[in-house]
Amino acid sequence: MLTHRIAYMLLERDILPWHIMAVTFTNKAASEMRERVERLVGQQARNLWLGTFHSMCARILRREVEATPYKPNFAIYDTGDQKTLIKTIITEMNKDPKQHQPSRVLSAISAAKTNSSPRRNIQRWPIRMRSCAKPTAAIRKIAHQ
Repeated sequence: MLTHRIAYMLLERDILPWHIMAVTFTNKAASEMRERVERLVGQQARNLWLGTFHSMCARILRREVEATPYKPNFAIYDTGDQKTLIKTIITEMNKDPKQHQPSRVLSAISAAKTNSSPRRNIQRWPIRMRSCAKPTAAIRKIAHQ
């Protein structure tokens, strides 16, 4: 249904493909949708804004990067990357990753970001977790990429 609507907008309403955005939840769904639209309209499908919510946001951020404090080659970390980074930071701080579990540290960071006053929220963390919130070489390296 959605693919036919996109085809209608392109072929019957003469809407330019880069003026259409279709957002999916998964890469697989985005790929399948693009293939279906391409079967209906041909090469025009390649110029659509079609992808996952995350890929569309990353595309917009990269396109408008000069309006942000980031460089064009910024990286977006998935959960696995985040856990690996937190484990590296914990190790650099000479802490035991079994005592300072990366998943718990990530949960605390997430809670702090959700709270309207993250600094105050960090002050409520247990002492052992507060020490993990201090910048380390790994964080500084990422911040300057």
